[in-house]
Amino acid sequence: MKYRILLVAASVGLLAGCPDDDDDNNATNSTTQSYTVSVTNLTPNQPMSPLAVLTHNSDFMLFEVGQSASVALEQLAEEGSNAELIAFSQSDENVIQGIAGNGLLFPGNSDEVTISVDVDEEGYLSVASMLVNTNDALWEKRVCHSRTWKWARVSR
Repeated sequence: MKYRILLVAASVGLLAGCPDDDDDNNATNSTTQSYTVSVTNLTPNQPMSPLAVLTHNSDFMLFEVGQSASVALEQLAEEGSNAELIAFSQSDENVIQGIAGNGLLFPGNSDEVTISVDVDEEGYLSVASMLVNTNDALWEKRVCHSRTWKWARVSR
């Protein structure tokens, strides 16, 4: 009788310690958030080339002052083409995604792209475009994400 009570008590203890929680599907707990990046051309007479929008980690730099530009960045600055930069971003392990804008951005107009980021990880967003009426000028904006977006650096 003592063994039977002990067996029942042990069985109840084992069952209570093993709740049915085998649904490790974290899809419902996704930490991915989508953002719309909107750029408005506020210049009086300066069209901009199609945007290059990149999400990346802190190890990626679109350029560094005083260093040679990559061929992809050179194409953006000199020809206004973001195609090589977007293609390059897909092969760089530090870049999460590279998205092209929707075409030339004329003064007074806006362009929007949607990005997805993991809100639990620190990340960066870089946006670049060529100033069309110049021979090789470009602008870049880099922001840092650490739970909330904040300005990290402005480059011109």
